Amino acid sequence: MATLLFYLSVASCFCFGWAEIFSRHSFSVFNLNKTFTIESIGVRFGLECVARCAQDPECFGSEWNDPICRLANRGVHPILTGTVIDSAVYLRKNYTEYLAALHSEQFGGSGGEYFTDENQYLQFGNLNAIWISVDKTAIRGVTATYGSHKGPKHGLISGTNSTDYTLQPGELVQSVTVREYSCCVFAIQLHTSVGRQSDMMGVAEGDTKTCDLSPRCLGFIAGRFEYAFDGLYFYTVPC
Repeated sequence: MATLLFYLSVASCFCFGWAEIFSRHSFSVFNLNKTFTIESIGVRFGLECVARCAQDPECFGSEWNDPICRLANRGVHPILTGTVIDSAVYLRKNYTEYLAALHSEQFGGSGGEYFTDENQYLQFGNLNAIWISVDKTAIRGVTATYGSHKGPKHGLISGTNSTDYTLQPGELVQSVTVREYSCCVFAIQLHTSVGRQSDMMGVAEGDTKTCDLSPRCLGFIAGRFEYAFDGLYFYTVPC
């Protein structure tokens, strides 16, 4: 009995030790009671990339000459509520190919599983996407996309704080909402797990002539955002 208790204590120390390591480099994905499906993953390398892409029709095309705006996407991987993504990796394979990977111990067995996708095209369809620009735990801005890159309603809704919004240890971003303030001007709001919220004013960019946008739900995400890159987005189906 004493031997059994000894091994159990050793095992618990080991497990909790690794759990602490992963918790410092992970975030959880939530979508209330629904299954959250990642339909696209991307990383941007510069804060100016999204704004530049919005005005460059070739940026959302089949061939991108600017590697700063190159994103990987088009994989579909269902993630259940509460699944913890241990890491997100974005690597350059060669001059024209890029690899995006999500890793979670909960994807497959004890060794985990990498979900990768090498497609270079950024295909919005009618889905909504959201960017959260971060620097470690400081949220510097939020950018939402709407419409289709092939249609007249394609554009960006971007908002920034006057000061950085810094997440406290253990604090999670639980939801992001966008509400129409006036024609082509939006209020972007972050809600966190400790009841705090950050309000930002957003302005639609790109084609602003139609101005027939309505408030949209951009899905629920949570994160501790401790990554080397400065942006990560998830597609969600519209509410």
